[in-house]
Amino acid sequence: MRTAPIVTPFVCPCPKYDYAHPHHRAAYTLHWSFGNSKLVLDGTISFGLPAFRRAAGVRTCPNAGACAAVCYARQGRYRTPQIARPREHNLAWLLTHSDAAFVAAAGADLGALHPAWVRVRIHDSGDFFRASYLDAWITIARRLPALQFYGYTKMIRLLQARQAAFPPNLHLVQSVGGKEDAWIDRHRPHSVIFPSPASLAEAGYVDATASDAPVYNGAIRIGLVYHGQRRLTARRAQQLQRRTEHVSTA
Repeated sequence: MRTAPIVTPFVCPCPKYDYAHPHHRAAYTLHWSFGNSKLVLDGTISFGLPAFRRAAGVRTCPNAGACAAVCYARQGRYRTPQIARPREHNLAWLLTHSDAAFVAAAGADLGALHPAWVRVRIHDSGDFFRASYLDAWITIARRLPALQFYGYTKMIRLLQARQAAFPPNLHLVQSVGGKEDAWIDRHRPHSVIFPSPASLAEAGYVDATASDAPVYNGAIRIGLVYHGQRRLTARRAQQLQRRTEHVSTA
């Protein structure tokens, strides 16, 4: 009789530092980003996974569509070991621990934060690659009402199925450019990537390129100007604009 292989839980040995508050002593189990130049100004840390898929083939963004070709988190500094390795470690930890263990570990980490941190962006890369993982984040947010949690997702049908269970401090935005665009409710918060600030303004969207404040302040039409290193071709820009029209037309 064959027995199931024994899986040794992954424990990341890497040191984890709060770079904004170097004298704040806390031990963190998971990797959190404390140094994002966009988020730090708003007192926000982030939790990331590998974008799209990891080397072993696990799809961390199951509904990635047109966005995959120009995904910011698959370019530039995100490809360096310093940025990529912590996200790989987070995913490895999730795959070798239960969702309940993740809730406990994340809750302990966030409870140990310096008080200047008031928000958590769920995923500066990656997405809710399984339903129970989103459920874990809902539980974490509910247990930590003093923190604000927010993020963008292309898991549209999963989001809509769980939205009624969200606590008031959890805000997730439907992100255009995935396989489930047809399911996006344009009367609820949704985000679109634009090729330029002018096209964003012309479409009547609120610019969240420099700050995610529109997300946690309740904006419905959220725009982001493309700023990746890969060239945004005219064809790709037209695809993004068509998707914008699909979502924004009354």
